Amino acid sequence: MRSGDTKRYKIGRTINSVAKRVRHGLATGNPDPLHEIAFWELPVRHGDFEALLHAEFYKYRMRAQEATEFFDFKDMLEADIIASIQQLYDTFLDDLTFDYEPEEQATDECRVLNSTAEALLNRRIALSAEIRKREIEMESIDIRLKQIVGPSAGLCKDNGSIVLTLKTITSQRMDQAAFKKDYPDLVTRYATPHKYRSLRIL
Repeated sequence: MRSGDTKRYKIGRTINSVAKRVRHGLATGNPDPLHEIAFWELPVRHGDFEALLHAEFYKYRMRAQEATEFFDFKDMLEADIIASIQQLYDTFLDDLTFDYEPEEQATDECRVLNSTAEALLNRRIALSAEIRKREIEMESIDIRLKQIVGPSAGLCKDNGSIVLTLKTITSQRMDQAAFKKDYPDLVTRYATPHKYRSLRIL
């Protein structure tokens, strides 16, 4: 949805019509009326496509806390935005969603690796390595940012708008190992079986 006649767009999802979503508070706090530009239907209620779009256009994302789903496409034409989303949508449906019913394991034998499975496996290994590399980089960046913030509450721009917060949070966490040791009977009583097939890359 476009905000008024600006270059600001909201990318979100809803299980209702966009008009109904707007009527029920979506436009609250937005100074300009929201206009529906385009929509894409998914075969299931799938939040991953929204997350994919937010990740794809992260450079355009408006950082204000009240506009987390708004993007400022100041250097893109509306037709190009729609075309980019359409391409991502087509790929998403073709490659990232499919019908799958897990089968019970009936044999200890392995199926022979074919070319399709090998390509998928190699791609997954490469993605896993890339993700871990990025995670390590992000961890390093987080440490450096925390050092810069120091004992203050965060970072803000010259105009006072906050771009990062660093707050002390105290939470209670259950020591499951200690609980199992002290109350094994309760663990047995309330434990429920959960069967699944685990994918492990060797």
